[in-house]
Order: sequence, then structure tokens, then C-alpha cells
Amino acid sequence: MINSKYISISFHFCHLLSDSIDEYMQELTNIKEHELLNKLGDFIEKFHIIYPCYKFLICTNSATYIKFVKNMDLKYIYIIPGVPVHIDQTKSTDMTDYMKTFLESFLISKAEKVFLVKTNKMRNSEFPKVASIIGNKPFELIEI
Repeated sequence: MINSKYISISFHFCHLLSDSIDEYMQELTNIKEHELLNKLGDFIEKFHIIYPCYKFLICTNSATYIKFVKNMDLKYIYIIPGVPVHIDQTKSTDMTDYMKTFLESFLISKAEKVFLVKTNKMRNSEFPKVASIIGNKPFELIEI
């Protein structure tokens, strides 16, 4: 799938972006949304300077952020195809809707190291931390 050493970087947006499925926070204005996306995009590029020999598995609950990262067109980025869903909030009876979430959990557990990146507006997520515990991989929360 990824075919090289990789680290996992997760971003949990709550209800910050216009496509969010969570209901905990207000959406950002278009200007603030753009600023947040650019800030996190800059983080990814700078983080690659620290980890230049790794591919990055990017995991998120936001289709908007997935589209943004794909448009960055960075060769070291890997994103699992599909639509992000939240297991607790999706009422689907079609099990394939959960495949992306399952694959993310599995691949996070196999990463060399697991990171959760958040700003003061983003909510903490236990999803990557639990996957790191399952895979016995180091986990780190990065607040920017």
C-alpha cells in the first residue's frame, strides 16, 4: 500500500470546517478556514524537513482537508481513498462506509510513529492514540 517507512499524522477538525460531521464547535468563516488550512499545510511541509525519509499517512475527519492536502501535490503524502466518517455519528447500514476508518486505524497502528496535530480550536482525538497503543507505536500530540 504505502511501500516504505511512514509516520501517521492525524488532524481532527470538530466542526471547524464547512464539511464537518461533528457538532461540537462553530464553523470557521471562509477566511479563517483558509488560514487554518494554510497553517496546517505549512506544518506538513516543515515537518517533512524533520522526517525527510518517511512518507506521511494523513488521517482526518474532513473531506475539505483531504482535498486541500491532495492539492498540495506532495510526493511523500499518502491519503486513504474514501469519505471520512465518524463511527459514533454515522447512521449507515452499509459497512463499506466504514472501510476508510478501519483502514486508517490499521495503518496508523503500523506506522513508525503516530502524531496528532491540533491548534487551540481543534479538539483532541483518541483515535490515533488508541491505534498507536494497539500497534505498540510511539504517540505524540503536537499543538501548533
